[in-house]
Amino acid sequence: MQRKNILEELQQYDNITVQCHDNPDADAIASAFGVYTYFKELGKNVRMIYSGKTNQMKSNLKIMIEELHIPAEYVCEMPESELLICVDCQYGEGNVTRFPAKKIAVLDHHLNAGHTTDYSDIRSAYGSCATLIYKCLEDCGYDLKKNKDLSTALYYGLFMDTNEFGEMEHPYDFDMVDELEIDKNILTKMRNANFTLSELETAAVALLRYNYNPEQRIAYIRSNPCDRNMLGVVSDLLIQVDSVDTCIVYAEDNDGYRISARTCGERVTAEDLVVFLTDKVGNGGGHANKAGGFIEKKRIKSLGEYTSIENYIYMKTGQFMDSYEFLDTTKTPVITQDMERCRQLSNLHLVINPADIMPEGTECYIRHIDGNLNFYISFDTYIVINKNGYVHAIDKTEFERCYHYADFPFSLEAEYMPKLINTLTNENFDIISAGTACISNKTACYYAKRLTKNLRLRNHWDKENGNCQRGKAGDYLLVNMRNEKDCFIVQKNQYETEYERLSGG
Repeated sequence: MQRKNILEELQQYDNITVQCHDNPDADAIASAFGVYTYFKELGKNVRMIYSGKTNQMKSNLKIMIEELHIPAEYVCEMPESELLICVDCQYGEGNVTRFPAKKIAVLDHHLNAGHTTDYSDIRSAYGSCATLIYKCLEDCGYDLKKNKDLSTALYYGLFMDTNEFGEMEHPYDFDMVDELEIDKNILTKMRNANFTLSELETAAVALLRYNYNPEQRIAYIRSNPCDRNMLGVVSDLLIQVDSVDTCIVYAEDNDGYRISARTCGERVTAEDLVVFLTDKVGNGGGHANKAGGFIEKKRIKSLGEYTSIENYIYMKTGQFMDSYEFLDTTKTPVITQDMERCRQLSNLHLVINPADIMPEGTECYIRHIDGNLNFYISFDTYIVINKNGYVHAIDKTEFERCYHYADFPFSLEAEYMPKLINTLTNENFDIISAGTACISNKTACYYAKRLTKNLRLRNHWDKENGNCQRGKAGDYLLVNMRNEKDCFIVQKNQYETEYERLSGG
């Protein structure tokens, strides 16, 4: 479902100020630069500013501003303008100087703080604000290939805000990395100036101050304030300890706490842990073994049940471990005896045979709103997509038994359009235009179980690549009645709209 583009909405203004948060980081600078460039090229009178108690910047940011020709100005007073656009922050929050303004817009990727402004586009699922600006520019038809400085800035903003891409989650984060053409020499300069000697000392001291839970094999470290990527360095070292399966490193940062998590093994993922820790109090994401996020102080205080950040992290981590299950159906079959029965309704879907696009045997994956589906191209493997953009693989024989082709138009109502990507070459293909509409004939019957805990599921589709499906409490585990190796997770709302319970189930 396409959002209205906020940049197009704001074209009505001619005098514009774009503001970063105080003490801006690479993501704030890159994002503001993107907004500034867009309006500057439209002929608007626009300035890019930041404020705060000091005008000190780290070496990597100085290089970024100088080498990429970014017109960032430090100010103590608001320039005369019709519109103030706060980027990578929210007007009224403590990390951004509050300037009086006639009209206010917010573009951000943190949790919505609830302040009322004239315009806003806040997407907390994105790994960086740079991703949001990239998507808005793309939707406006802006050609980023013609502006390598801006492309490099946006790339670096995401790079820094996701701990060198280790904490990306949203498919648009991955799209941006794949598609931007950047100046690699400037990127190398910035990467090699990330840390100061004092931050290196902070990391060394942090490693001496760990707490350890031997039963759960979890190590915790509270670091002194430091660069968020330095937290990742500490986490990367800590997870290499032979008795540590999970580690969490955290440090105070402005109005909250940065956290970095690492895991090894297949049962617990860093991403699931961070999402659990930041739920309703911040935002976070990442990968199976590496993730990070931010927790807001005021949101923890509003809960009223935690005495400190340590108390919060220790208690929530324990709750997470208790709320989590792992099921590998390639080794242990699902017990279906007490599960209810259901069948798929006759909803319109799209079916694609990827062998029509790539040679058989090609290693590939489909990037979609719920993650990546990894597989090898085969004439016997079909891909079925529902109207919300959720994807699942199905054997050809099972498809022919349970679906029939339909002469109806199919339209996606999805935030993200799935795409097929060659794993080796990174070339991507439009699978939507290659698809054919189909309808379930209501013969696809399943055992179904409502999840009472979060679940990581590995089935025969995931066996070769080590990936897992993820479900939350309230979602459903489905097992094909005709082939119990065919099992998968569907979200609660998808189950309620695409399946019906069978009597006696």
